[in-house]
Amino acid sequence: MFKNFIVSVMRNYRRHYGYVLINIFGLAISIAVFALIMSYVLYEYGADKFHQNYEDIYRVDLNDKYGVSPITLKQDINDRFPEVVSTRYFPRWATVIYEKKKLESKILFADAEFFEIFDYQPVDVIKGELRSGKKGVIFRKILIIIQFTISIAMISCTFAVFEQLDYFLEQDLGFDDDQVVTFRQTTEIMDNRDAFKQELLKSAHIEKVSYLYLALGRIIISSWFVEEGDSEENQRNFKMIKTEPEFLEVYGIELKSGRNFNAEIESDHEKMLVNETFVKEFITGDPLQFTIWDDTQVIGVVDDFVFVLCSMRLSQ
Repeated sequence: MFKNFIVSVMRNYRRHYGYVLINIFGLAISIAVFALIMSYVLYEYGADKFHQNYEDIYRVDLNDKYGVSPITLKQDINDRFPEVVSTRYFPRWATVIYEKKKLESKILFADAEFFEIFDYQPVDVIKGELRSGKKGVIFRKILIIIQFTISIAMISCTFAVFEQLDYFLEQDLGFDDDQVVTFRQTTEIMDNRDAFKQELLKSAHIEKVSYLYLALGRIIISSWFVEEGDSEENQRNFKMIKTEPEFLEVYGIELKSGRNFNAEIESDHEKMLVNETFVKEFITGDPLQFTIWDDTQVIGVVDDFVFVLCSMRLSQ
């Protein structure tokens, strides 16, 4: 069931390749946007959490538009709320006079007790920056290099995956699986094969029907033979497919030489078709004169086609 689902998905990919690329590109953009949004949210959510007592620190504003409050609010809070440990007020705007020139400047003033609430250490920060500024720059450069390396690796992997999918979808399997439907036979179908086959052929949507012992890509019957005069140590191993004459027509497999099975010839049940790889490895003369197991004659040669996993060696 899962295999049929995968095959169906790959067929749809092949038929709608452009839409697949659009969907993948859209998914990549969505993931990137999600990552950016999450980075922003985490950054905003983590603001000022480096203070040791950040859960107990509150800012009092005059209204929801401006972060300001009256000067008298500090003493008022201390008088009314004894549970408040410390309050600090620091104005943001100040007037600076230098050489008879007045300048409005955005400066933050605070008393020394300000650092009892917050964990800022300005002197240590300045000293640390002076000592380790070069190290920080080098560290940032290393992070950037790592980031670009990972990005290039992911892009390369993406192209590799696309190449593999393209190879998988465009590989010549040696047969035509388009519009071919396979399903497992039940005991009832096997007992009434001919009648079931004729019922299927009555449908205007079905052109040909053929039975297979196992579907292509599944485990195939393994067998072997020994040529005349050889010992069993030199046995020749090959794989077989049990089927019927319509098999070649259903899958569009070309017959290179000889003939196909004929349902009207009873003796064809004891004959066999071989592929070109079988001929190259086991037959030196005319393949149509080749016989194995004393009485099983080769009556035809077909094109090579994949009937096992693509990763496996092409079998005979």
